[in-house]
Amino acid sequence: MRLLFKINKYVLITNLVLFLIPPFGMLFMMLLGLFQVVSSVYLLTRYNKISKTVRWMTISHLLLSLFIVTFFFMLFNDMLEFNHHQDMNAFSIGMILSGLTAFYFIFISYNSSVGRKQIFLTQG
Repeated sequence: MRLLFKINKYVLITNLVLFLIPPFGMLFMMLLGLFQVVSSVYLLTRYNKISKTVRWMTISHLLLSLFIVTFFFMLFNDMLEFNHHQDMNAFSIGMILSGLTAFYFIFISYNSSVGRKQIFLTQG
């Protein structure tokens, strides 16, 4: 699990560096998202080896990723009725949500790398 966290950290840092040229950063963000979704599925296959908190966060990450992909699909296929300025605002919000989701997965992979200890979140 530590290797997953390290690889994810380096991929995210690479993406941040690529955002110095925004089109490259946006293109690489798709690869980052794909890597993180595959990593989330991998974490779920290790269901008994991760804490309940990490399981819940991983499932919520997958649902959030599904929402973002559905949002972009609907936006680019003109299923949402926006004018040009609203399209640009919706795209910007989608990119911000995608970035926040990437940082959320860094938090998840860090928690899974420290073992069964529960960091920041407690269960009742």
